[in-house]
Amino acid sequence: MIHPEHQPDKHLAYYALLDGLRAGGCPICRRVSETGRHLMKAFLYESVNDPEIRAQMRRDGGLCHRHTWQLASFGDALGGTILLNDWFAGVSAAMFEDSRALRHSRLVERRQPENCYFCRQAMLIDSAAVAELSAHLADEAVEKCWENGAVLCVAHLFAVERICRNRPCWKNLYSVHRRKYAALAAELAGSLERQDYAHRTAGECPDEGVWLRAAALLAGPRDIGVLP
Repeated sequence: MIHPEHQPDKHLAYYALLDGLRAGGCPICRRVSETGRHLMKAFLYESVNDPEIRAQMRRDGGLCHRHTWQLASFGDALGGTILLNDWFAGVSAAMFEDSRALRHSRLVERRQPENCYFCRQAMLIDSAAVAELSAHLADEAVEKCWENGAVLCVAHLFAVERICRNRPCWKNLYSVHRRKYAALAAELAGSLERQDYAHRTAGECPDEGVWLRAAALLAGPRDIGVLP
């Protein structure tokens, strides 16, 4: 297929994008998840004593709920103790000061993405991945992936639309996604019917994968941290 649109140069980010598309699911969610975990691992091994990052995290009041526990999942007790010593000392000290100041500090507001170091990194990764996909949306290899297991979640589908809505390749992408979403909606309806006790065959197990795939498309996979 020959496209009239200008095709940008292909580099490492393009091939990483193709790998994500071929793996199935939302390639942007996958990039945010995988790159985010690599960054967190590198942080624990290389930057946990970086004074500038530590100071920023103290000002933030630590990390959000999701990234605090994702950090803990690496099992790095020394790194975790260094960081929690920083953050918890701030909370403890603030408790002896004006309680109103503590309630309105970032220690309490840390659940907001802009107040979490790794949420901010996730948003940068997300924006870069959306831009990379948008730049190569008319690429033949990219288009082939949509006919297989690749599918954008709702948030990333419309993030791409904001960049590509006036390009012919957007119409093709949206048409493919309408079919995919309609097919999943039909699967959900069928799964619900099969789980009705009045229709279930003895020993039949409910299809848990269908509703989990739908959840990932609506909210993003459970481990990606933050969506735009």
